[in-house]
Amino acid sequence: MFFQSAGPIEVSYAKATLHAGDRGYGLLLAMWGVGAVLGSIVFARLIRRALPAMLGAGAFAIGVAYLGFAAAPTLTLACAAALIGGVGNGVELPALISLVQALTPQQLHGRLMGAVESLAALSLALGLSLGGALVALSSPRSAFLVVGLGAMATVLVLLRLSRKATRAPDARVAPTVAPAGPPAARKRSLAGEHAPQEPAPR
Repeated sequence: MFFQSAGPIEVSYAKATLHAGDRGYGLLLAMWGVGAVLGSIVFARLIRRALPAMLGAGAFAIGVAYLGFAAAPTLTLACAAALIGGVGNGVELPALISLVQALTPQQLHGRLMGAVESLAALSLALGLSLGGALVALSSPRSAFLVVGLGAMATVLVLLRLSRKATRAPDARVAPTVAPAGPPAARKRSLAGEHAPQEPAPR
């Protein structure tokens, strides 16, 4: 929710706080996009590293970007913060998806990814409402300060939960696969050892 709340804040931040106009707002978005591309490259090169650490680092970079927006006096420094946030975004999202899949039985990947996408949509709706409310009640800098602190708190929770999950014993259940062989043999195998046996032909 905190990660998704920047949209309504950025418009007022670029135009009213930094007085950068439409071009400044577009430049902020462009720098975030460049950072996201760089972050995806970083994730691809560090894919063998621990996913919880990458998830925490990406989320931390997003929090740093929001706090940087709150403190940046000029558009140049705000663009530097946007670049950092974009890199974090490019690392955090694939790390999150990869971690969910690593902790999920293969036959449940589709269901769990559907749940992740649903939670992302809910977070977007709540985040946009939060960002708009914070701007209306305070100022763009104060709004970024609040969501930046919220993002930092989220980093601690993510690291704690993901490390606990990766330390837990593997309880995943492998899908049942019928052994090869004649149809009668497969039926007996799937029914279990104590199933009644078919009479042998005379």
